[in-house]
Amino acid sequence: MLIAEKIISKQFKAKTMKQAYLECCKWISTNIIAKNNSKNISYSIKKNESSGIGCVELEVYVFADEKEVFEHNCEICKEFAGAFFNKENKYRCEVCKTPPYRKRLETKLETLKNGMGDFMKGLKKL
Repeated sequence: MLIAEKIISKQFKAKTMKQAYLECCKWISTNIIAKNNSKNISYSIKKNESSGIGCVELEVYVFADEKEVFEHNCEICKEFAGAFFNKENKYRCEVCKTPPYRKRLETKLETLKNGMGDFMKGLKKL
């Protein structure tokens, strides 16, 4: 499962819906795909009929794989339990607390966002 957080929302307006959509696609290709920043980025394009005839809204997300973060959390827990308890004791995964897991997930997303600092500054200028 992928966990995502929105990093930017941008509207494109034109005389027709098609022109607005093409402007949006051009912006994506110029600012995301051409800069090789699309590894941990996802986006969605929606019609925005409330803002006028030719308007689309772009939402860009940064995402992380939850499985990777969860496995890392389990490794830390097992290592900690092995260091302080007998090896014969089974790991108590059934009483595992999810808040540390969620905190690590939020930290990973924040790290990904911070790693794209220059990229984000370029997006905000546009």
